[in-house]
Amino acid sequence: MIRFLIYITFAALFMVVFGGCQQNHPALDGEHIAVVGNDGIIQSDFERRLGDFLKTTGMDDNLQVRRQILNNMIHEVLLKDYDNNDAIINDESYQKRLEWNRRQTILAYLKDREIYQNIQVTEEDLRTAFYRLNQKVTARHLYAPSREKAHRLYERLQNGETFASLAKEVYSDAKLRDSGGYLGQFSWGDMDRNFEEKAFSIPVGEISQPVKTEQGYSIIKVESRKTHPIITESEYQNRKEKLRQAVRINKKHVAERDFMDLVFQEQDLSFNKEALHQCLRMMRSGFKEEMEEAGSSTVINNDCLTYKGDSWSIRQALHKLDDIPDFHLNKINDTQALQDALTGLVQQNQLLQLAEEKGYDKVPQVQEKIQKARHITFYKFKRNAIADKKIIPDSALQTFYNEHINQFMTEDELSIQEIVVDERGQAEDLLHQLQRGQPFDKLARNHSLRQWSAKRDGHIGYSPVSKFGNLQDTLWNTAVGKTIGPIAFDRYFGVFKILGKKESRPYPLNKVREEVANTMRRTLEKQYVSQYLDSLRSEVTIKIDESLLKNIQLSSFN
Repeated sequence: MIRFLIYITFAALFMVVFGGCQQNHPALDGEHIAVVGNDGIIQSDFERRLGDFLKTTGMDDNLQVRRQILNNMIHEVLLKDYDNNDAIINDESYQKRLEWNRRQTILAYLKDREIYQNIQVTEEDLRTAFYRLNQKVTARHLYAPSREKAHRLYERLQNGETFASLAKEVYSDAKLRDSGGYLGQFSWGDMDRNFEEKAFSIPVGEISQPVKTEQGYSIIKVESRKTHPIITESEYQNRKEKLRQAVRINKKHVAERDFMDLVFQEQDLSFNKEALHQCLRMMRSGFKEEMEEAGSSTVINNDCLTYKGDSWSIRQALHKLDDIPDFHLNKINDTQALQDALTGLVQQNQLLQLAEEKGYDKVPQVQEKIQKARHITFYKFKRNAIADKKIIPDSALQTFYNEHINQFMTEDELSIQEIVVDERGQAEDLLHQLQRGQPFDKLARNHSLRQWSAKRDGHIGYSPVSKFGNLQDTLWNTAVGKTIGPIAFDRYFGVFKILGKKESRPYPLNKVREEVANTMRRTLEKQYVSQYLDSLRSEVTIKIDESLLKNIQLSSFN
């Protein structure tokens, strides 16, 4: 029961529209279901909140649920109108989140109007999907991260090279590398939509032109296609409605991609590789600190990307990235993720321009959703602020640290040397030179494309393994002193030498005191907010119309 009440109290706060209130000293007059100080909660607002909650959660309507929903609305009034919120309103991260939510709401409406409303599922679509659902395809493919590299691979295939030979260049994954990109058997719904459409439509044995997928580009060769020998009309009719949903979802993904191809031309976007590395380094060191330190230096003003003649310098790219919420920003841990994020921002700019040209940002429905998002964001930040103000005694902090010590460990760390080049053949040649006794320092200094490490003879010092992205497991599992490569990553090929390892260990409490305190505050946030609300309630007169609460009829939500 306690867990149920907690769920109602906090889930309802974020899942539905926040209720309004009336001023001018309202009374329990049949229109207001509750009065909080000088603010009233109107019956119709409560009914809408309750109805939305019941539809969202699927719970039954009862007095306990009603009381908790009303308490949520009372708490919202207390937190918003009877407490000081200047710190939140002036919080830069709060303002950044509001702007991000505004943009996402406008883009969602654009997609709905320009893409989803135009999707039609025909009888032919359904029968084609049913037929393909009863087929099994075996295929192999070659992956390329860019259109240009995909076309180079395709040309080499046309000139007589094989999937088996090219797969050894393309893949670091041993299974794909050694099998010529063999994917095995799959059926409809298992693969990327564009990949799947091509695999089910080209003749067996034919090699496709490069196909754009969500991950990059694929060149496909279908090895076989087998159809279930018995397909009945009754089976089709029984599965028709479920097929309709699946086909619609499939069409949504394809339609989104086709629409984006009209709005955004990927071939017109180019990146400065060295500038990307500089940008990533500055991100890791802290946006503002790096930009202030760089001042007007030529490095920070170097072009990072160019799209249709317009360029973003490193400084401009950092400013754009700084507008991204932290939960997205923290996922950028290598240059490929950085390039993907910047590509997404360029795409977002194109879509927002289109939405504003069409006036979608002014549509009442969009404005209403933006307001809802503002309410949700405010109360999330408010809860965090309440917890952040909680003073935690040393004894409680020590106990929490002891009980959760696994959360306060150093990361495994690696010290490596690297040589990074953009062709597998060159990486293989460098590895052979190392095996013949050539010094790593000299080869790294003369050949590595990553200038900041090349200047240090390929040394990058001890770094947490997470900084190595998709390479972390491979590097950590390599013995100290061993050299490995070529390893494909980030559209590059690397040769690495493992110089040293440091295994994870607990931080002393005095080193992570603030982190422990913040973790404790987040863990016990619900408890702290509940205590805070009790103190606010004690200072404000609250009246509830119990009769109205019990007797409200929600016929439209039954």
